Amino acid sequence: MDYSRDLLKEKKKSKFALILGILSFVLAIFWITLRLIENNALSLFDWIYSFFFLLNGVSQTLSGLGYSIERLIGKAFIKIDNQAIKIKTGAFDKEQSIDWSEIRSIDYKPGNFIITKNDNSTYKLTMSKLEYSVIQEIKNVIDKIANDKKISINLN
Repeated sequence: MDYSRDLLKEKKKSKFALILGILSFVLAIFWITLRLIENNALSLFDWIYSFFFLLNGVSQTLSGLGYSIERLIGKAFIKIDNQAIKIKTGAFDKEQSIDWSEIRSIDYKPGNFIITKNDNSTYKLTMSKLEYSVIQEIKNVIDKIANDKKISINLN
């Protein structure tokens, strides 16, 4: 049994965010142009001010078009198959991974799977950032695979 899920959802398109992004972008360019016409010189403040408005403009424009900024930076996913459990709950989070061959037992505590390895060490898969329905899906998949592999499991 294989289970995989992309945790970075597609955002809805937003006309307001798109307009706000374009306005920020235009304001940044206008600010630099205005300063060059007035002074023929730009201060550090002018560059920083314009940079942040450009950055905000790009961010808001992408958001308005329905793209996730996190998706550009990294991935967030769940992949459970007969070989391993791999979970990355956010674009900035570290990937958690364990092979089924290393697992002796699995206990579920709210927000975490506590896994006892064959060498009696424990490994914690953190689920606290995930929605309740996603955790229930994961529990069902892990229960099926663990039962097939004769691994002791407690999901209460």
